Amino acid sequence: GAAGALQTAIETPPAGVILESPFTTLRAIARQTAPISYALFGWWNIGKVFDNLDKVGKIKVPLLIFYGDKDRIVPEKMPLSLFARARQPKTLYLVKGAGHSNAFEVGGNGYRQAWHTFVVRIAKARAAL
Repeated sequence: GAAGALQTAIETPPAGVILESPFTTLRAIARQTAPISYALFGWWNIGKVFDNLDKVGKIKVPLLIFYGDKDRIVPEKMPLSLFARARQPKTLYLVKGAGHSNAFEVGGNGYRQAWHTFVVRIAKARAAL
């Protein structure tokens, strides 16, 4: 999801980008999730195609990143690294207790409010143009 969203945002800039549980690079996530396979044969064939660290700094629209502190797939340092590399305006939202794919359920009203605030801010900025 995040890699496709970032690539699309570079090629055809949208009004804003929202990422959930994004990884930094395919190389890093492969090392994290399948270290033995990565060590045996994966390291040599993973290039820059899915380098979200590089891509996030190229987008020029507002960014919202959600991540969960119980994510067992994408370690917390990855969304934090992406956030650090991203341009302003940007927002980081920690969903306490969320894993990799349940931020919506765990985040409840706070999650929905973060979405709402982000979309309203974009709409107001575009209306002012």
